[in-house]
Amino acid sequence: MDRTLPSRRSRLLTALALAAITFLVLAPVLRCDFTTFDDADYVTANPHVQEGISLDSTLWAFTTFEHANWHPLTWLSLQLDFEINGKNPFGFHLTNLLLHSLTTSLLYLALLNLTGQPIASALAALLFGIHPLHVESVAWITERKDTLSTFFLVAALLSYARAAAQGRPWSRSIVTLLFAMSLLSKSMGVTFPLLLILLDVWPLRREPQAGPTRLFKLTLEKWPLFLLSLGSGVMTIVAQSSGGAVRAFRHSGLAERLANALHSYTVYLRQMVWPRDLVVLTPFERRSLLSPAVLAATAVLVVITLLAIRLRIRRPHLLTGWLWYLGTLLPVIGILSVGEHDHANRYTYFPLVGLFLALGCELEQAWRRWSAAGRTVLVCAGCVLLGALILQTRAQCAVWKNGETLWLHALERTRPTTTAVFGLASYYRNTRNPHEAARLFEKVLILDPTHGQARANLAWSRLLIGDLEGADRQFALVLPRTPASEHEAYQLGLEATASNQPGLAAAYFTHVLVRQPANAGAHLYLGMELLKYDQPVAALRHFEEARRLSPEIVNVSGYRDAVSAAKAAERARQFAPTR
Repeated sequence: MDRTLPSRRSRLLTALALAAITFLVLAPVLRCDFTTFDDADYVTANPHVQEGISLDSTLWAFTTFEHANWHPLTWLSLQLDFEINGKNPFGFHLTNLLLHSLTTSLLYLALLNLTGQPIASALAALLFGIHPLHVESVAWITERKDTLSTFFLVAALLSYARAAAQGRPWSRSIVTLLFAMSLLSKSMGVTFPLLLILLDVWPLRREPQAGPTRLFKLTLEKWPLFLLSLGSGVMTIVAQSSGGAVRAFRHSGLAERLANALHSYTVYLRQMVWPRDLVVLTPFERRSLLSPAVLAATAVLVVITLLAIRLRIRRPHLLTGWLWYLGTLLPVIGILSVGEHDHANRYTYFPLVGLFLALGCELEQAWRRWSAAGRTVLVCAGCVLLGALILQTRAQCAVWKNGETLWLHALERTRPTTTAVFGLASYYRNTRNPHEAARLFEKVLILDPTHGQARANLAWSRLLIGDLEGADRQFALVLPRTPASEHEAYQLGLEATASNQPGLAAAYFTHVLVRQPANAGAHLYLGMELLKYDQPVAALRHFEEARRLSPEIVNVSGYRDAVSAAKAAERARQFAPTR
């Protein structure tokens, strides 16, 4: 293979152009808000992230299994973003987009050093940068895991490729360090050592034809990487098991998981070719290994595999690209099933590079064989297809504008799930639309009557509407202790206030007001609890009622300050810029 690379200037300009194109195509994500899908857990309501960079927050990042994950570098990057940007989503989105754009450039350089094929490398990197399937990883702030871990993984690939292309022993320390940083951001890359062995065979051709011994040596030299993968895998299983994220085998057996894995492999292939209706959460479907869809998926996978093996001599890139796709998807393909999703767009972020590379190599071979007229047709067809991809990518960016657009898009295209309906309800709760929020939280409870968060949020929504009886009915189902009398409820509310438990305090004061509507003290303290939850309008309503019932209450310590704070918060909300 001819490994004569373009000049340094040409490589640099191409890398910069790819980064710029990627940035411009996905620039609409910069106008997106936080979503109601884990962004609160990861940023807007996470006190450890909002602490910024400190010794305590750093120790927490390396020791926590919060949200069933262990990814300390991701936590540190979010803490740094919060230190700089506060709760402004623009800065978080900018970091994700810059990481994605830079990864696109590094990927081009890595593939070029691996294959020596500039057209194939540039096309594969471009498809990685602008494909609609990858919008989720960039537009979703919580998925900093993807953009950060893949950045380090591609940097490790580039380091390995440059060392191998220059004919010197690979720099074990640099590759190992970068790979470790990738795993500390997300464990998705645990199969990276196997990918390097695959690349040793082609395109690097480090393994001779009669080389089982040499293949063993190539595997053995990567023992530090395998050790890191093993450690990361163990930490991930422990984290997800401790967080309850791994679905028990009694809920979905091994046969169902295998069926889902086979089906998902072909779903991602279809979405790569026809990226329409890409929803954030596709509900898990139970499938039999003998169902028509799974049998058809199995047949497709077998045919492609046999074809790639048959063509491995004349077109080795097909087998390498296909095995890259199969292997790097394996950790998230559903054998170890996590969550309620059937498949997820973000899982294709790095695996599709293998297929993009295979496609790029095919087109580069065609470019070299075809006449000028054929090349013109190829360029025209390519421009049309890339234009269509860009339009679809920008449309997909709009889906992530906020929690409302995200979940309405999902609910229009899939059956309702508790996550989707709860996410939409939470958006309306956050945007002060308690009537719609209450309706949707009720729908969540129809889907899952044991959903405690939905019941508590329904109670709050009823409270904001002014439906004290409806709120009390819901609060009663989640209270740790049912008061025997209105007096006891009032005292429990005061205790909850003193121990800084505003949700619990509000529940008890609501209980009092349902039975004693003229209790001025309960109105006062309930208003104070509502103010803690950034509900100034509802708080003012109770402050005014407390004053009407008992004019002397204005002299109670904290009353005037609370009223002033509520009025200021309401004015700030009215004049705050909308996104």
